[in-house]
Amino acid sequence: MNLNIRFKGFDSSEKIKKYIEEKIEKLNKFIPPTVTLTAALTDEEPRKTAEITFHHQGINYVAKQTSENMFQSIDESVDKLIRQLQKNKSKKINRTDSIKDIEPETEL
Repeated sequence: MNLNIRFKGFDSSEKIKKYIEEKIEKLNKFIPPTVTLTAALTDEEPRKTAEITFHHQGINYVAKQTSENMFQSIDESVDKLIRQLQKNKSKKINRTDSIKDIEPETEL
């Protein structure tokens, strides 16, 4: 999985880069490795914002979280993405189940 990280309002640090890469690894079980994620990290005192976006199977996934701590914002953004992916997966499963329940009409 490709990850593009943009920093706005502060300099990049290896600690934050490694932290977001570790958290993004949680998404590997939901999306293929060919997907490109974009993480925009913004520091506007006293707010720290993390916005993570990507496009997969015709759907745009966006998670934006603001808090007083950048690490907390990253955690909550990744958790939002996981919830979105799980919800979308369950929608697909429910749709295919309802199609299977319909019996084909037989002609006489």
